[in-house]
Amino acid sequence: MSVLQGGASPCKQGVVRAIRSGICYAFLFLTLNLVSQPAFALQAEQAKLIPHVDEEAKWSFQKYIYASTPKAFAIAPGGAWAWSEQEVNDEAAKRVAIANCSEQTQQPCIVYALNNKIIFDKKRWSTLWQLSDFEKSNSNSFGVSRASSFPDLIFKDSKGVKQKLSDSNGKIRLVHFWGSWCPPCIREMPDLVELQNSLRKNYGNKVKMILLQVREPYSQSLHWAKKYQFDKLPLYDSAPAGENNDILQTASGKKLYDRMIARVFPSSYILDQKGRVLFVHRGPIHNWNEYLPLLKGVAK
Repeated sequence: MSVLQGGASPCKQGVVRAIRSGICYAFLFLTLNLVSQPAFALQAEQAKLIPHVDEEAKWSFQKYIYASTPKAFAIAPGGAWAWSEQEVNDEAAKRVAIANCSEQTQQPCIVYALNNKIIFDKKRWSTLWQLSDFEKSNSNSFGVSRASSFPDLIFKDSKGVKQKLSDSNGKIRLVHFWGSWCPPCIREMPDLVELQNSLRKNYGNKVKMILLQVREPYSQSLHWAKKYQFDKLPLYDSAPAGENNDILQTASGKKLYDRMIARVFPSSYILDQKGRVLFVHRGPIHNWNEYLPLLKGVAK
């Protein structure tokens, strides 16, 4: 790379004579070829292709491009990411990146890029929501973390018919907590409509969406949804009658504060056919259709 840095050239003396001999011609050709080609195998535009991550991660990936090897960039479903650089070898770079990524999420992390090459495995990515045998055998019997059995909540449909979450066992479920008073919830609604359409087209009734309002009467949330034409979404009544009512009911009679399930609003959970938690996301998701491969991986 001394050529690109402006180092001394063997053609400095007697350029014409050297070119005639053919010795320096080859060097000049190589120099021009190097200059005309990108200095890095990875390109900044590739940051746009990283699934699930936000703009900060995409900006950081552009910094990663110029980092020193051995290096690795790791990601996880839901948007967690991390990268390492100047490790002792490639295996250490991957291990450190995955470890740093795992500190931010309950989801499995995989390597997206190693050194200056994208090695993202789409097939493996689509399986990451599946619970391992270890997770199944060591999961909590009741809770909201990955592999735990999600609380069997009670709610009502638009006709006032009482239901419980376990009534839909046998299906994958998206349980989503929202409110019409919540700006991030409102911004996410168009993406949920797109997801609903995609699920109907690709999975029929294998995947069920359950949207539960919080901190407001159902009539208020339904009025807002009708006003902005979001009432075709599967909106259910989780029972709170006002902003000061933060209690959710379970089939066993246990009462839960909504913050025990949804620390922020919106919050989303993907449950498997037995009601175990596969995925937790706190905050809005801006492209739910990016999650279709993962849903496919568990629906089948």
